[in-house]
Amino acid sequence: MLVTCQICKKKIERDTAYKITKIGPLNGKKSNFYYCSEAEWQEEEDRKNKAKADKDKVYYLICDMFGYEIQNTQFFDEWVCWNKLKSNEIIYKYLRDNETYLQQICDKSYDNEYHKIRYFSAILKNSLRDYVPKADVVEAPKIVVEEVMYNVTPSSTRNRRRGLADLEDDI
Repeated sequence: MLVTCQICKKKIERDTAYKITKIGPLNGKKSNFYYCSEAEWQEEEDRKNKAKADKDKVYYLICDMFGYEIQNTQFFDEWVCWNKLKSNEIIYKYLRDNETYLQQICDKSYDNEYHKIRYFSAILKNSLRDYVPKADVVEAPKIVVEEVMYNVTPSSTRNRRRGLADLEDDI
């Protein structure tokens, strides 16, 4: 019987597929997930774990800036917008590079938490668009320009305009 790989969506034989059984968190029902190989499954798990670790680093750094753990749903809606601009890894680098400035923003007085989150998010969205991590910045090669100075001397003889009478005298 053929089953579908969860990662590459390739059809494979059930006997040769790598099987993972998971128990559903809500209903306790067992579900089988099939993969082409254990190595492919492991790569996917490592990718998911790295993505979760990056997201946790960003979240806890922002919580440190705010001074408390953020539970407002608007914060997570804004985060979706940040991820459209840059990955969590780059967002973390930006937060680290500008930590003192962002800390000052968070220390200001706001009417409520919603306004604080929206203001913080607006700064992040505007800044992330053009942000390049310092390690990724490539310096432009230095160009050496040689200056050559020419001495310009005004012509000593200048033809003066002469009238028609002067020209008749020459003939």
